[in-house]
Amino acid sequence: MKRIGEFFMEKNKSSNHLAKLTNLKPLTSKKAQVMGMPFEMLFSLILIAVFIVAVFFVIRTVLIRAEQARIVLFEQELAGKIESVWTKTDAKISYSFDLPASIKYVCFSSDINKGNFEGLPEDMERQLTLYAEQTKDSNSLFFFPTKVPQSHGISPFMKITCGEKKADCLSLENLDNPYCIQNTGTFSLTFEKKIGDRFVKIVS
Repeated sequence: MKRIGEFFMEKNKSSNHLAKLTNLKPLTSKKAQVMGMPFEMLFSLILIAVFIVAVFFVIRTVLIRAEQARIVLFEQELAGKIESVWTKTDAKISYSFDLPASIKYVCFSSDINKGNFEGLPEDMERQLTLYAEQTKDSNSLFFFPTKVPQSHGISPFMKITCGEKKADCLSLENLDNPYCIQNTGTFSLTFEKKIGDRFVKIVS
């Protein structure tokens, strides 16, 4: 009888142990859940970061293209306005121009090597005289700082001519050399041509 009792007790212990084992949840399932949540969050953060970078890149590209377009448009408008006055017999007209504020000065010169840069930014003389040879014997417009148009693939100077023959049509007589206008985003210039004049003059 004693052996029979021991047998049933051992069997009961085995049954209890088996019941405990069957109630245990798989360890791999819990581990997958724990690992899965951080990975999903990390993946979401990566997607958000990529999206923000992409948006920033698109906005920056749009702003760069807009600035580039404004510089090119300014050059076209300036040349057109000067030629328009040049074709008239007698005229005095003021025009307003739009230009990116990153360009601090617009300067005119007939010989930048002979320029007097007193009262102008220190680095202007060094930057503008780099183009003295290319603008020799012509009235030219210069952008300062020169790196702004250059960053858009645009020349920092523009020779001013009129007509199909690209004739000289602007006189800088009686003006400072260089004659510079400070730019804050918009600025005005007055052009004048009197009866008998061959050239358009800038009225300071």
